[in-house]
Amino acid sequence: MPALSTALALTALLSQQVDVQGSSTCPSPTEVAERVAPLLSAERGFPPGAVLRVDDGPGPTELELRLDGDGDGAAAAAPLATRRLARHGSCGELAEAAAVIAASWAGRYDTPAPEALTPWESSGPAVGVRRDGLPGAGPATPIWSIGLGGGASGATTGGVTAHGSVDLTVFRRGTRWFGRLVLAGTGERWFPVDTGQAAWWRMVAAPTIGHSWGQAWFFEASAAAVLGAVFVRGGGFSPNAGDVSIDLGVSPSFRLGYRLGPSARVALWLGASAIAWVRPHRVSVDRSANDAAIPRFDLLAGLGATFALGR
Repeated sequence: MPALSTALALTALLSQQVDVQGSSTCPSPTEVAERVAPLLSAERGFPPGAVLRVDDGPGPTELELRLDGDGDGAAAAAPLATRRLARHGSCGELAEAAAVIAASWAGRYDTPAPEALTPWESSGPAVGVRRDGLPGAGPATPIWSIGLGGGASGATTGGVTAHGSVDLTVFRRGTRWFGRLVLAGTGERWFPVDTGQAAWWRMVAAPTIGHSWGQAWFFEASAAAVLGAVFVRGGGFSPNAGDVSIDLGVSPSFRLGYRLGPSARVALWLGASAIAWVRPHRVSVDRSANDAAIPRFDLLAGLGATFALGR
């Protein structure tokens, strides 16, 4: 009896082995194979020699699932079953959806016992459910991304200068809301003061909250409270002095972008923002009645890229 039980268990295990191949990386064939095996019973499985393929679809947001049989000529060329899926959800969720569809081609699928579930499995996988979130959005952990940007910054005094930024963004999975911390700095602007001139530039930190619309193409609108340091130095005086002041401001901003590739980890964007500063800043020269004011409004425009750190 023990030998018979062992043989039956081995037969059931072998019947669950699935030959999964394909070009997709999100999900990979290995991820699909790991998820489809527990859904197959010992009594019902794929035909001998069948190959389940998981390939990138013709579009950047499509996944193609196909079951090829083991045959000759036309029989080998015609798939036993095929299905295209839209790439909505994380790689793990796509693997689960593909596994459920593939298991249904075997006639039925069995849900594993709760104690047999691994952390990436769920007791009720959903097929064809489109979540209102970013590509890669899921039900649990947040999505982090890091970004770099740069462009031009303009003001009423001092003209246009360059600016650069780095940001860290977190999306709550399953929603379109995000939080972002932006660190940015501008180049110098020169303007006349009395008989000489002065230069000023800013370094800022902006905690931001915003909302995103769209999938591959997306639009973001956000608002931030800005903490900034304004640096000033003179030129053409004897001696030249400098100063640093702290300021607070508010900033609306907008981005229009496009997410690249099937996994949508990289996004390119064009953005614009404005900053209104609360405190006025005036530059003065000793023993002179002439002074000048640093503008209280900044306009920034530029482009950048973000990279998702997790799914």
